[in-house]
Amino acid sequence: MIRRRRAWQVIAAALLLAGAGALRGAPADPPQSWTAHVVYVTDGDTITVTRAHRRVVVRLLHIDAPERDQPYGRAAKRSLQRLLRGRDVRLLVRGRDRYHRVLAEVRRQPDGLDAGTEQLRLGLAWAYDRGRDHARYESMEREARRARRGLWRDRHPVRPARWRHGRDHRRTP
Repeated sequence: MIRRRRAWQVIAAALLLAGAGALRGAPADPPQSWTAHVVYVTDGDTITVTRAHRRVVVRLLHIDAPERDQPYGRAAKRSLQRLLRGRDVRLLVRGRDRYHRVLAEVRRQPDGLDAGTEQLRLGLAWAYDRGRDHARYESMEREARRARRGLWRDRHPVRPARWRHGRDHRRTP
């Protein structure tokens, strides 16, 4: 009886592993897409939109802008305000983060300008995700670095993640 149960456990585990391998290669679900109106800009990579009379907080995918109290944080917020505040946007929703914010690529309507790549082009954010799917974001960051735009004028810009964790706040060159 015990051997039979163990055999079934081994078979079940093998099937689960085989299924997991098949799922790993499967494409992700296509993103949801919806239109909303921008009512508030929190910082250089976070906005609040209204959709169906409800407010939704949206975090721009693929970028990480300086924190509000960080050098260039205010400039990043002002830039995103000029781009999006009071405008309609198209959101390509990819999920939610641990703070329950919607994660999305944000495209201004009607011209389709990608707010994330524009923040990178202006030198007001870092490319957040790396890899072949995000080459457009990485190339925008490289271009801004070469041109020394925005935060890239600083000799030693500090990534927002390090800033948030309290390291390098008052770093001297």
